Amino acid sequence: MMSKEGAPSVFVSYAWEAEDQTALVDQLEKACEERGVNLLRDTKRITYKGSIRQFMNELGAAHYVVVVLSDPYLKSEFCMYELLEIDKNKQFHKRVYPIVLPDAKIHRSSDRLDYRNFWEQEKKVLEKKTKDGGLENIDTVYEDINLYADIRRRIDKLMGILADMNTLTQDTHRDTDFDALLSRVFEDHETSQARIQFRDEVQQNIRKQLKRQKLSPLQKAVVGALNEAHFTLNSRDEASILCEQDIKSGIDVLHKATQACMEKLEDEGVAASRRDEIWEEARTILGWLILLSVNEEWACAKSNCFGAMGADLRLEIPLETDAGAEVVVSRLARSPAGFATDMRGANVYGKYGVPGAIPEAGFASGDQVLELKKAIWKTVIKGEPPHPFSETHDEQLNYTLKVRGERGEHHYIAVPVSERNHPLNNESIYHALKSDLPALNAVFIGGKIAEAVLVIPEPHLLVLIREFLLIHRKST
Repeated sequence: MMSKEGAPSVFVSYAWEAEDQTALVDQLEKACEERGVNLLRDTKRITYKGSIRQFMNELGAAHYVVVVLSDPYLKSEFCMYELLEIDKNKQFHKRVYPIVLPDAKIHRSSDRLDYRNFWEQEKKVLEKKTKDGGLENIDTVYEDINLYADIRRRIDKLMGILADMNTLTQDTHRDTDFDALLSRVFEDHETSQARIQFRDEVQQNIRKQLKRQKLSPLQKAVVGALNEAHFTLNSRDEASILCEQDIKSGIDVLHKATQACMEKLEDEGVAASRRDEIWEEARTILGWLILLSVNEEWACAKSNCFGAMGADLRLEIPLETDAGAEVVVSRLARSPAGFATDMRGANVYGKYGVPGAIPEAGFASGDQVLELKKAIWKTVIKGEPPHPFSETHDEQLNYTLKVRGERGEHHYIAVPVSERNHPLNNESIYHALKSDLPALNAVFIGGKIAEAVLVIPEPHLLVLIREFLLIHRKST
């Protein structure tokens, strides 16, 4: 069976000289074929006179690698080279799908030390032979000595990571045609594809902004900042490079470019209104770029909990700040985040968040719901709420929220779960408000920070946002 279009390609790393492992991989290959997966193994991938080292490097950089871990594997320099290459290319835990055979002693520290000592001995033997034979100047020998030293240094950490994974037994894998393993590969592949698609979407929006004629000064400044950071454009444009970097590097480039652009415009005597116009566009680009700081796996899992949520759905975000909530809400809404600072520039707020200070209105649930509606009206409509507040005003406010959401302005209330007295932590009040304003998004922030919502620590992200916003304060 040919591999299905869009199905993942999977490399397999194993000790091919061990017959039982070859048989296991043969069965894995058959299971992959039945599910349309292309299994890439040395016996099929390396042609006559083909480069073994090139194949191992390709394996090390692959997105999905099945590692058949055994005692012969852990004592094979070829296998350990592949394992180290996987680790070198980062995200080891995410990219490896281990099958641990019974003879791989990785769970006890004393057994892991035996493997470390094995490679220490291999290194010493090779060093002695090199010295005794007067072969000190042979490069290939020293490459092997350095490899053995690298294996000895890193093997305990890698075995510890693998030992912590629930890998199932080889019999379970065989009896189920590797269903759990391949299902996880497909699940991870779906998330990876979603991440790529969303990154492309962000790139397109940033590209569209930078190509606008009125933003040519900022576009030139971005090119200059990329050149200064030693990025080569070639076939890629500025938007692609900004989005392909880790989030901090991308924001740093945009920060430097925006600051240089604003200073240049001021030096040239450009009118403040024109500078403000470019600043707003730069802030929109930041709003798009910052969305890439959200863990895509988490975003995919929560995407069905956002937008016109029913009263029975709660979106809980294990973050601590309003700005963090703005980033996540905007990511789920697929619209640029917006930020503002307080008068001193010390605190960052979400542009579309309803202020958390809700006026007290006694203990009656109906009064609490009414005061919440008034606070939302002030934020969304930008005016004093009507009195009396009728069902007609409910309908007007809800439709405004709906229309604004369709235009990329997703207003929401961020409710700290630690504030027990907040009206929306009362289930009856929450349900009553959602019944009257179904287009309103309410997110609950705080609680146990157990999920990896962001790819960068929230305090670090906050600093990057605040420092960017200070560019405009300094130039006015």
